[in-house]
Amino acid sequence: MNEKQEKLNALLDTFLEDQSRENKINMVNALLGTTVFLPGVFPPGTDLSALPKPPNPGERLQLPKGMNPLPAIMKNKNGETFFPAYVAQELIPAEPKPQVVINMPFMALVTMAINNPIVNGIAVNPFKQNVLLREPLLKALKEDEAKRKAAGAAAPDGKLQMTPEQAQAFFRRKVETELMPKALYDDPKGFTEKLCDEQEKTLRAQYERVYKNPADCPYPESDLSVMALSIREGLLLIRLDLPPVKGLQPVAVRAYVLYAEEENKADYYTIELTQEKDVHKIGRVLADGRYEDIGEAPPEGAELQRMLDLYDFYHNGGN
Repeated sequence: MNEKQEKLNALLDTFLEDQSRENKINMVNALLGTTVFLPGVFPPGTDLSALPKPPNPGERLQLPKGMNPLPAIMKNKNGETFFPAYVAQELIPAEPKPQVVINMPFMALVTMAINNPIVNGIAVNPFKQNVLLREPLLKALKEDEAKRKAAGAAAPDGKLQMTPEQAQAFFRRKVETELMPKALYDDPKGFTEKLCDEQEKTLRAQYERVYKNPADCPYPESDLSVMALSIREGLLLIRLDLPPVKGLQPVAVRAYVLYAEEENKADYYTIELTQEKDVHKIGRVLADGRYEDIGEAPPEGAELQRMLDLYDFYHNGGN
């Protein structure tokens, strides 16, 4: 690896050890403007006998006209699909040997991932750090790039430039659709008990997780609210009122936890802002980490009934 690739590889290691806001921004900034390497495959029916052989290993091939390789796609145990991207060619596993290695700018791969309907994101160094960059982050990068191009300027050193509002929205979404539901599903009974006992303190602690110094978390407990209801025998519903939002950032305003005590199983839903004023949507995060867009949310007063309807649907044969 060259010096730039070694530095990026080290930043990926650092992020895995401490997934703080600062480390994530440093990692993403290092990816911007870099070239990544992908195992490639040729479409079925391609005449591989026409493929020229490089005089030296690793040398760039000039492919014949019409011979267009496609990036390989990987699937994880949850059924999610990703483009595997390596920061250096030597990190690509020798077996199974790829038909060809594609190198392209990272942002070109971002565009390709966003436009591919069956791909959920990019897996960086999948057999080493395996850092998963999912669609919400990729879209944020693309939007930032478009804004800079419209302004006729590039970000200094190719780095992602986020406004404070964008940064807060980015890390809020990580908490609201990744970290908090994972904490719930890892220990349904323990997490719901903490929410009921410590209420806003437990909720704020989830946001503190993305800050290197928890005191930097901008959301006081007074901005949060936890309300638990024994809505049915053996079924606990907890409404979480999340920090206030300025503008139409793609974050959640509320979350709902439904906990079945006898089965020790939980469900997690979000009520999220959309780009249309006064229109919210429902998100569902599953135990395996998958996120589903359920569709438009009802008025706030009807949310509780909608949560119960969803609970009944998914626990009585719904997909």
